[in-house]
Amino acid sequence: VFEVLNANFLTPRNLSNLAAQIVVTGTLALAEIYIILLGMIDLSIGWNSVLAAAIFSLSTVFFPLPVAAGLALGVACATGIGFLQGMLVSRIGVPSFVVTLGGAMVAEGITLGILTPHGGSVPLADNLTTAIGTLNLDPLWSWVASIALFGIYAALTLNSIRKRAAGGHEGGYAAVMRLIGIGLILFGAVFMLNAYRGVPFLLMIFLIALFASAFATKSTRFGRHLYAVGGNAEAARRAGISVKGIQLAVFVIAGFLVGLAGYLDAARLGVA
Repeated sequence: VFEVLNANFLTPRNLSNLAAQIVVTGTLALAEIYIILLGMIDLSIGWNSVLAAAIFSLSTVFFPLPVAAGLALGVACATGIGFLQGMLVSRIGVPSFVVTLGGAMVAEGITLGILTPHGGSVPLADNLTTAIGTLNLDPLWSWVASIALFGIYAALTLNSIRKRAAGGHEGGYAAVMRLIGIGLILFGAVFMLNAYRGVPFLLMIFLIALFASAFATKSTRFGRHLYAVGGNAEAARRAGISVKGIQLAVFVIAGFLVGLAGYLDAARLGVA
């Protein structure tokens, strides 16, 4: 429909712009997916990501810390918030809706408090973050990186299929077809993006996080326990799963992804 209304919609340039624009929302969605798999909700991811971006920008512009140190500080802040919220949910039993709604308000207040004295925004000053937010991989390296990423994912998926087959479980055919579909989509997207300037750095970072999350939730013991806790926490507890440990770990992982999304947002916009 969009292509019929505007012939520029499916051009490589526009698709490249869209690919960079979806990265922040996509990374936040990954964080939320972990929480939703628990049967819970996190209302704080938006403001926590902005807070992480604000901490990064202030630490690298005004102190100034190295980019790596500022990034670590911003992500650590978001991860720490996830840890605190996870403790309140898993150890004390406060509903996630209440905890994360309050957490969003606190993060909003802190963000406004530290950015308002600087006019509400802090432009970034380092060349590395600017490059990550605006540049693209060379077309050749786009193919190399995408093939390597898909190869790792395919190897892990096929190994999981082999183990399932050895255990007498079915579903290998569907998994192989899904793997082929993912490959076609991935390489088709790379072909289109290379027709413009190559794969954006932002998109490559998101794809790494996406494939890592897919592997963690589908092909690891942690992922099986996560689904079990989200399906029936009491049954999972009786089966010997550490329900509180899984809940806390999920909030920490979500916090890390939220911090990463904040950095990617600041890199894309050039400002927190």
